[in-house]
Amino acid sequence: MDGFFTGNTVMEQIVEGFLHPEQTRVTGCEAELQELMRQIDIMVNQKKAEWERQTQTLEARLEAREKELISTRFSLDAKNHEAGMLIQRLEDMERSNQEIVFKYEEKLNALQSELEKLKYSYGKLQRHHSKRAREASKELADDEIDKLNKKLEEFRAKSKEWDTQRAMYQIELASLEEQRRSLNEKCEIFQKTCQNYHSRLSYLQQQKDVTEPPRNSGASPGRWGFLDLPQEAIPTEDLKSTVQELTTKRRELQEEKQRLLLDLQQSRSLRQKAEEELSEVRLELQSCGNLLRTSEQENAVLRKEMAKLQEQLARNEDSYRLQEQNSKHRMSTELLNLKLALESSEQQLQMNHKTETILKTEITQLQARLETSHSHCMQLRDTLIRSKNGLVFVEEEKNKEINMSLHRPHSKLKMETVRFEEEVSAVPNDLAQQKVQQGSAFQYLEEHVKGSGEFLQQQNGNKPQMMTPEPQVILDSDELDHDKPPQALSPHNPPDEPFSDLSAKTDGVEERPASRRGTSAMHDSDFIEEDLSHASVFENVLESLPTEEEFMLLAQGQSIQAVDRFLQEEDRRIRELEQLFDFYINKMGVSTHQAVQSCLKPKLL
Repeated sequence: MDGFFTGNTVMEQIVEGFLHPEQTRVTGCEAELQELMRQIDIMVNQKKAEWERQTQTLEARLEAREKELISTRFSLDAKNHEAGMLIQRLEDMERSNQEIVFKYEEKLNALQSELEKLKYSYGKLQRHHSKRAREASKELADDEIDKLNKKLEEFRAKSKEWDTQRAMYQIELASLEEQRRSLNEKCEIFQKTCQNYHSRLSYLQQQKDVTEPPRNSGASPGRWGFLDLPQEAIPTEDLKSTVQELTTKRRELQEEKQRLLLDLQQSRSLRQKAEEELSEVRLELQSCGNLLRTSEQENAVLRKEMAKLQEQLARNEDSYRLQEQNSKHRMSTELLNLKLALESSEQQLQMNHKTETILKTEITQLQARLETSHSHCMQLRDTLIRSKNGLVFVEEEKNKEINMSLHRPHSKLKMETVRFEEEVSAVPNDLAQQKVQQGSAFQYLEEHVKGSGEFLQQQNGNKPQMMTPEPQVILDSDELDHDKPPQALSPHNPPDEPFSDLSAKTDGVEERPASRRGTSAMHDSDFIEEDLSHASVFENVLESLPTEEEFMLLAQGQSIQAVDRFLQEEDRRIRELEQLFDFYINKMGVSTHQAVQSCLKPKLL
């Protein structure tokens, strides 16, 4: 069955080669050329679409930049309008300041006239008061001052004595308080010792009470003899005597303290009387001094009023001067800032105009480059069409050579059919039906060979430029060699093949035979099984096919290399253009940002 299938495939290939030889040789090149042209068109369209997108994005960016420039121009116009308004305000402020200065000068003149009048009246009052003070001082002041001075000296001496007595009494009180504290401490110590002795006595008495029964019963007296000592009563009597002495001393100290307190009260009463007398004297002196002070206060009030008026005048003058200076300085700084802002905005507008012109020139250059690249693509397309036409011409010439080569094996096929008939005549009678079938098959093949030759001539006469590729099965050279019988490798090829050298060089090239068509109905299984050895004659005709495919693959490789180079150059140009666009867009962004900041600075100030 394996031999049947291999023979069937070989016969199908042979029949298809004879029926459609132009499809097996011509359609592969044209299909690959169509694919190349289609791929090139797709790539060119993709590049064109990318460039159109880039141009659209650049146009959108330019429109955005133009809108920003228009907005900056509007802002500059607004700034110019604001500057004009500020200049008008400056002029109005200067006029109002001049009017205010004129009014204040008039007020100053009026105040100066009032000051002169006040000075004149103040001089009169001073003279009047000086006269009255002289008269009063001559009559009363001398006598009263002498009396008061004497009284003051007496009271000062008494106050000194009272101060010394007070200091002595305070020292004595401090010493008495120290003695009292020491006595209190001693009393506390004695009281603690007394309590200790009382506690010991109570403890001893309890022990005695506890130990009395054993003594009566005849216990040893030596064990409890330390309780009968008379020395225990001695410290209690001493303590009682010391306590009595302390109480007596304490009473004496209290009596002394009471006496000292009485002395202090008497001295305080005397001091209060002296202070009352001093207060009366001071009141008299104050009454005399108040008269003098009133006159002095009146003079001081007048002087203060004069000083205040002078200070107010000076302050008013200084404030007016400072206001004028500040207003002038502010207006000058605002004018300078506005001038600087206008200059910076004008410079930025100039820079923006320059960048716009540069971008426009660059866009024109890029458009020119796009046009040149498009023209280059068109040139490449023309070259591809020319190469396609050249390949078609080469294919036509090769088809002619193939037709010539097909006529040669036709005669050989006839000779071999005769030889096959002679061999078949030697076969036994049981194979007669197979001979009849074999003869009919060979007749059918001869008819198809003749028809294929006529069909090739007609196709060469009116051949279309583009042919649709049929589905092809790709087989490796190893598979074809494996499928071929060993007789196919015998030297049955014609010696005058035009592309035999190329076929010998390209053993590894992929063979693309025509699609298999079902021809099993034309041949019986017995006929194919018997005549598998004779299929090498028809297979030798197909061995010349890879030479044309090799030629087509070489042309295809050259065109692919040219397309790859063109695409690499276009990618490089596109990258350079993108870098230039990014650089100029960043530059425009920085310039617009600076322009906006410079326009916003006067507003912030």
